[in-house]
Amino acid sequence: MLTSTHTDPPCGHPRNHAEEIANARASVQAGMRLDLAVTLETLPVTDREATIATAILTEGGTFVPRGPTNWGPHQAELSLFGVIAYGADRAECTHNWVNAVMRSAQEAATPC
Repeated sequence: MLTSTHTDPPCGHPRNHAEEIANARASVQAGMRLDLAVTLETLPVTDREATIATAILTEGGTFVPRGPTNWGPHQAELSLFGVIAYGADRAECTHNWVNAVMRSAQEAATPC
């Protein structure tokens, strides 16, 4: 990981490259999750499961189904691009995940 700082000659302000890289990664991740959420919103419910399953596999997310007994887990869990959603099954988790991403994007776009 880059942690050095140096002075940029044109402006004279110290720069932290590790912070710049982390901010760039966060911005890319936010864009990817918003793109996926918009795509999922436009798909019929029957096609959402395959799309979310592909995203989980290709982007490193997780889906934990609800347990078949009372021992748990008691809810299904979907985690993708840093957003976690819960529901009774994959369809409800996907719906809740899309809502959480859209709320997050709306809050990020709203000035303080």
